[in-house]
Order: sequence, then C-alpha cells, then structure tokens
Amino acid sequence: NELSKRQKRVLKRRLSNCSALIVSSEYVKQHLIKNGIKINLIKVIPIGIEHNIFFPIIDLDSDVVEISPFAINRPYFIYSSRLSDTSKKHLELIKAFTLFKERTGLPHRLVLAGGEGECSKIINDAIVNNPYSSSILVTGFFPHQNVAKLYASATACIFPAVNEGVGLAVLESMACGIPVLCSDKGA
Repeated sequence: NELSKRQKRVLKRRLSNCSALIVSSEYVKQHLIKNGIKINLIKVIPIGIEHNIFFPIIDLDSDVVEISPFAINRPYFIYSSRLSDTSKKHLELIKAFTLFKERTGLPHRLVLAGGEGECSKIINDAIVNNPYSSSILVTGFFPHQNVAKLYASATACIFPAVNEGVGLAVLESMACGIPVLCSDKGA
C-alpha cells in the first residue's frame, strides 16, 4: 500500500540513524524503496521454516483428519491467513470455491485457518449466506505445532493474498508436500 506524505516523512525520520534495515522478502524491500528508503540500507534475509514440524506426512489414509478440537472430513483445500484485511482475498476465495462446487460437484471443503481480524464479520457473513456454507470451516487461530498436519492432509493450499510480506503458509505447505495455488503478488 502506498504511504501518505506524512507517513513517508515519519518512516524516513525514524530510520535515518539506522546503519542497516533487515527485511524478510524482496517484496518488503521494494515497498520500502518505493516509499523513499535508501536501497543501500536494506538487506533481505528470508525467513525459514521449521523442518522438524513441516514435512510430508506419508500415512494419511483416513477420510477424517483429527486435530483437536476438530475432526475435518477430507478432501479439503486450506488457506491459512488471519482474517485481517481485504488484500488477503478471503471473499474472492469464497466466491471461487462456490464456482468450483457448482461446476464440479466434488466433495471438497474449504478450511480457513487463521485468527480473527478486522474483516472477520464480513467473511463470516459471506460464509453464512453461501449456498455451500456447510462445506466451509473457519478454525480461528490454529496452534503452530498442529498446522503441519492440517496442511499435509489437504488436497492443496490456496493462497490468494495480494499484499503479503512473507507468505510463510506457502513455504510451509510446500514443505508438507502439497500443491500450492497462489497469487503472483506480494512475496
């Protein structure tokens, strides 16, 4: 998002005494440069993932994934992102899922795993008013140590966010061995 002139001034002033600025992705670096931060200050050091948690799980033959407090019927698509703002594209994903269900008739579900945020009410209202609402599950915040099984049991991770600084869910899903469908915007 573009910063206002005042926000740019405050950002420059606060960073003026820095000898270096470490960011998590090239996307964040380009955003800072676009908003007036000198390129020579910015160093990209990508975030890694915990491979002792996120890895392919081979023995997933069950039709139901039991991850307390949920028992989620398979098959399903997963989107792990806080219900925070419109750039996360939850509403568009719900519309796309509706089209998928109408056109294919497949039994897939959509699992939205992420904590509450500013857009929670709008997203929950869209789900309640959706003809496939019984196929959409919002888990709320999901403990980090359990999310790997949630990813590994999914058919695919769908990540439509267009303003993402890191996109950690994409890396974690790939590490769990599932296909990822994602936006080409952001990180």
